[in-house]
Amino acid sequence: MDKKVYCMYETDTFFESDQKIIKEYYMPKEENKKTVAELIYEFLYFYIYEYDSSSMVINIKEIGSEAVQLKSKNG
Repeated sequence: MDKKVYCMYETDTFFESDQKIIKEYYMPKEENKKTVAELIYEFLYFYIYEYDSSSMVINIKEIGSEAVQLKSKNG
C-alpha cells in the first residue's frame, strides 16, 4: 500500500486524505435522521445543563460517554 499519511509526532493526530478510508472507518454506519435544529439543541442542552466545567473534562479522542470524564484531583 503506497499512500501518504501525515502524522504529528508530538501528538497522535494524523491527517487522512483517502475518502474511502474516511467513509469506512470514521463515518457513522447508519444515517443521521436528526435535523440540524435537533443536533444544535442537544449540543446546547448538554453544555448548559449537564456539563460541569469545574469537575469535568472533554476528551476528543474518546467516543460516547467515555469522552466526558471527571477531572483528576491533581489537575
